[in-house]
Amino acid sequence: MAVTASSRSIGLLLGEPRLDPAEGFDAIDGGLTWMIDRSALGVPDVLPARGMPWPLLVPLGRLRSDGSLVLGNLEEFGTFEAVGAPADVLALAESLAAELAADHFGGRARIVCVDCGPRLAHLDNVRIVESPREALGDVEVQRARGAEARRTALPELRVRGGRTTAPLVVIDPHARDPAMRQQMCSLAGPGLVVVTGGGAHHPAASDSGHPGPGWVFEVAGRRLRWEPVGVDLELGHSWARLPRPAGLPRESLFRAPENSIGAWGGSAGAGRGNGRSAFRAAPCPGISGYGWTGEPPDVRLGADIAEVTPGPVELQVLGVVQAVGALSPFTSQRALDLACFLAFHRDGATADRLRYWLWRCSEAVPSPKAFANVVSRARVCLGRDAGGDPYLSRVTAEGVYRLSAEVTTDLERFTAWRRLAERVPAEQALECLHAALWLVRGAPFGGGSGATFSWADVSWRSHVEYLVDSTAHKLADVALELGRNDVARWATLRGLAVTPDCEQCFQRRITAARRSGYRREADLVMADMDRRDLEPIPAFDDLAPAACE
Repeated sequence: MAVTASSRSIGLLLGEPRLDPAEGFDAIDGGLTWMIDRSALGVPDVLPARGMPWPLLVPLGRLRSDGSLVLGNLEEFGTFEAVGAPADVLALAESLAAELAADHFGGRARIVCVDCGPRLAHLDNVRIVESPREALGDVEVQRARGAEARRTALPELRVRGGRTTAPLVVIDPHARDPAMRQQMCSLAGPGLVVVTGGGAHHPAASDSGHPGPGWVFEVAGRRLRWEPVGVDLELGHSWARLPRPAGLPRESLFRAPENSIGAWGGSAGAGRGNGRSAFRAAPCPGISGYGWTGEPPDVRLGADIAEVTPGPVELQVLGVVQAVGALSPFTSQRALDLACFLAFHRDGATADRLRYWLWRCSEAVPSPKAFANVVSRARVCLGRDAGGDPYLSRVTAEGVYRLSAEVTTDLERFTAWRRLAERVPAEQALECLHAALWLVRGAPFGGGSGATFSWADVSWRSHVEYLVDSTAHKLADVALELGRNDVARWATLRGLAVTPDCEQCFQRRITAARRSGYRREADLVMADMDRRDLEPIPAFDDLAPAACE
C-alpha cells in the first residue's frame, strides 16, 4: 500500500496484517508493517526493462515524527479523496499529476486531469479535460483494455512485465458532479485509479474490492493527514503549492497581499460590490512600506514596491482577459476590449481612434449610437471610485476618453516585479521573478472572439510574450544557481505555456531534470524536441548520446 524510506531502513505498509514477512524483513505493528535495513538490500544499477511492479508509487510526504519519506502505491488505493480548502486540494492534485508525469519508476502512467491549471498541459502523458464526463470516456476505454489484457497469453505478459496496458489515473480535484464521481470510483481497480476532491465521503465500495473514497487525505497548507490510517505527513517541495526557496525566512516568502485572496482560497480583505473583486492569489515577497520585511527602509525601492499592489480594479491580460474588482461582470466583449485598450493607452483615445483599433477586423464600423452603448457598458461595469467618479471618464472637451489611474493591469505588476528583481540579491530576486511569473495564466490577451483584442496583435502581444519568456529564463537561471531545481523546472513549464517552441526553456528544463536525477524526464523532453523538429541547442552539441542516461 505504501513505502517508507529513511536513512537507515525501508518499510512496507500493508493493506492487511501479514505475520510471515519475506526474507530479511521484520514484521511490526501486528504485521501491518514490514521493515528491512538498507544495508541488507542490493540496489541494481539498471532498472528492469519489463516494467515496474508498482508503477504508481508516488511520494506523499514525510512523517512528521521522524522525517521518513512515505511513498504511496496509488494502484493499491484504487480511489481516494482529498479534502480541505479548494486551493489546497487543487495544489495537491496538480502536484500529484506532476509526480506521476515525471515517471520515476518507468510505469508510463496516463494521467487525465479535470479542469486543472494550464501548467500541466505541457507535461508528458497528461491530458487536461474540462468535465468529468470527458474523463469517463477514458475510464471506460481503460476498463475495456484491462478486460482484453486478462485474456492475453502468458508469454506476452511475461515479455511486458505483467502488463499490456499502461495504468490510468483520473484526477478530479473539484468533483462538482457527485453522481459522476461515484460512477468513476465504482470503476476503479487494477490499472485504474480515481482521485477526487471536495464533497462528502461516499461509503460505497467499488466492484473490484477496492474501497470507495474511504482513503481520505486531509490537506491544510503543507500538512497532510492520511485517514483512516491516522498518519500525519509534512508535504515536500514537490507537493507544496508554491516552490519555497531554501535558506530564506518563512515570513518573507510568497505572502499574499492584504487586498488579495488569501493564499489558500479565503478572502483576506473586504471585497467591493458583490464580492467578485477578490484578486487571484499570487505569491508575494514579504515587503512593507519602502523596504523588505526585516530590513532597513530603502526609499529607492519605494516606487517599485508600490506598483506591485493591484488597484481597486485590475484588468488581467496575462491569460484570458478578465476584469477583477469590477462592479459587475462584463457581458460585452467589446466593452472589455475598450477598457483594456484605454488601460494600455493612458493618454486616452478619441472616438475615431477607438473605432479604428477596436473594429479594425470587423466588416463595418459601428454607428455613433452603437459605439456610445459600448462605452456606456464599459463605464457601468467598471464602476466608480471612492469619490463617486466613474473609472471610465466622460468624454473630455478635446473628445478624449481616459481610464482612471486606479484601474491597473496585471502586466504593470508583472513589470514592477521584474524591475524589483534587478535591484535585490539573488535570493530575493528569485522571489520577485516567481511572483511575476505566477501572474501568467496562459497566452496573453486570450478569450473573446477573433475580432476582439486585435489591436494587441500589432505589438503588445509579441512584447508580452517576450517579457514572459525572458522572465522564465531569468527565474530558471537564478533557481539553478541557488540549487532550486524545482523552481527552475516550474519556470520553464510556465514559459513553455506561452512560447511552446522556446529552445532555451527546453534547455533549462533538461538541465533541471538532470540535476534532480529525473533522467527519464530529460529523455522525454529531448524526444519532444525531436518531434517538434527543433534545431540543435548549441549547449548540447558536445553531449554524448547517452549523456542523460
